[in-house]
Amino acid sequence: MSSVYPLHLKNPALAGLLAWLVPGLGHAYQGRWFKAILFAICIHGLFWTGMAHGSWKVVWLRMDPQEYSWSYLAQIGVGAAALPALVNASSRDWLPEPLKTFQLPPDEAELNLLHLKLGKLMDVAIIYTIIAGLLNYFVIYDAIAGPAMRAEEEADLESTKTSKGAS
Repeated sequence: MSSVYPLHLKNPALAGLLAWLVPGLGHAYQGRWFKAILFAICIHGLFWTGMAHGSWKVVWLRMDPQEYSWSYLAQIGVGAAALPALVNASSRDWLPEPLKTFQLPPDEAELNLLHLKLGKLMDVAIIYTIIAGLLNYFVIYDAIAGPAMRAEEEADLESTKTSKGAS
């Protein structure tokens, strides 16, 4: 029989927020360092690889109902890395100069030029950033709810709690 140790998670709501803001940060806050490093490397690696392959023009948000960027709903799952698109979709006058054009929605001519220049790599780049955001939703859930346990582990944990309470 394996021994089961209870996992006491620090503030799950704060861990979830931190996990959304920076993938892996919620797990680091909870002291789960292996997962924190694994999630940070995998999700940021996937997101920034997609950004680089797409010439840094694959994450944007267009508020126009005719051309709404549905992919952004997944990409925002990465948190702070995708937030400039949200800011640039509304007002960017107060931003410093380099950020005014970062994650800015491309016009139709620029988008056509990117697709001609990059070909299918543009679509792959967008998919990389979408997958990174979707994966981070699972990471956020894990930071809030903790790791999944098998029924036997839960039964062992309960019997350990009751035996300690009886003595």
